[in-house]
Amino acid sequence: MLTAFIITCVRLLFRFPFDPTERFTFLNLFVGSYLTGLSVWGVSQTSVQRFLSSKSLFHARMSVFIQLPLLIALILICGLQGLVMYAFYYGENPVDGSIRGPPNTTSADQITVYFVSEQFGGIPGFQGLYISCLVAGSLSTISSNLNALSSVTLVDIIRPYRHWRSTRRGDLLAEESELRDTRLSKILVAVYGFLGLALSYLCLSMGTLISLFNTVFGAVGGPLLGSFGLGMLWKRANTHGVLSGSISGFLLGVVAILGSRFQAGHSQMFGLFKLSFQWYALMTLSTTVIVSIIMSEFFRRLDPDLNITDIDPKLLATFLRKEEKATKAKADFEMICSRDSTEKANEGKLIEDGGKTSDIM
Repeated sequence: MLTAFIITCVRLLFRFPFDPTERFTFLNLFVGSYLTGLSVWGVSQTSVQRFLSSKSLFHARMSVFIQLPLLIALILICGLQGLVMYAFYYGENPVDGSIRGPPNTTSADQITVYFVSEQFGGIPGFQGLYISCLVAGSLSTISSNLNALSSVTLVDIIRPYRHWRSTRRGDLLAEESELRDTRLSKILVAVYGFLGLALSYLCLSMGTLISLFNTVFGAVGGPLLGSFGLGMLWKRANTHGVLSGSISGFLLGVVAILGSRFQAGHSQMFGLFKLSFQWYALMTLSTTVIVSIIMSEFFRRLDPDLNITDIDPKLLATFLRKEEKATKAKADFEMICSRDSTEKANEGKLIEDGGKTSDIM
């Protein structure tokens, strides 16, 4: 009996059905969650902005190491919470063998709130404490994202546009006004906040929060992760190539999302639209990397100056920095040797010309 139980557990644990259209499997949960989490916690604008605001590189690394065990504990608690509610509503009552059945909710995201109201509603202040925790967690995430959106818009769009406009007009670029930019960033935060409220109503028709999170960050986080990865791991990457790859990966993710929404329930769906949202991150990441490599080589052939662009070793991965430093040192040594040989040749020519002049005199 024990042997049969162990064999059954091993078969269940090591069964990896590779069906890309199946919504949840062990393989797509592992790969999709890993890539999505890596893009969100490692290379997203909010994370990078927090890393750059740290006192030093050591403090940035420590923030990640401190956050990691807390995040793992949070995910485990959420998983246990789901198991408890599943056992509560769908498990058999040990007394009479009855099954309570699913709660009277219109969305799966309402089950937790319903469970708290039903089981702990009699405790004074418990529901208020629960709602305050939800609101506090939401506010911290929303405030970080709104701040990141405002900063990106101001630094990467508005300020370059000011510079381009002043250059086109032939005017000198006026000094950046901190007071003006501060007011503008506050206006941008308000605009993005109202835009987020408007988009929240559209999320009601896009499934559960888990599917929505993995769908959106799979389409957006994959190209972002590919851009950072190429910048750290592939020295031949250039701006035009990586930008082309990122746009291609993002557009492919958007097409997959829209197609899966508009063709949901059709008997004959295009293969891409049947794909589970857990594979979106891998799909967009692979597209970004492949297109970026091809287009980077294409732009290198169009512009030979890209082949002699210096690379800052600090931007590369740790195991590539020594190689880059050695290559740069070798190039500098060859340049110095070439310059010394040229100077010696010039000195010899000057001596020879001086000797001829003295013979003539």
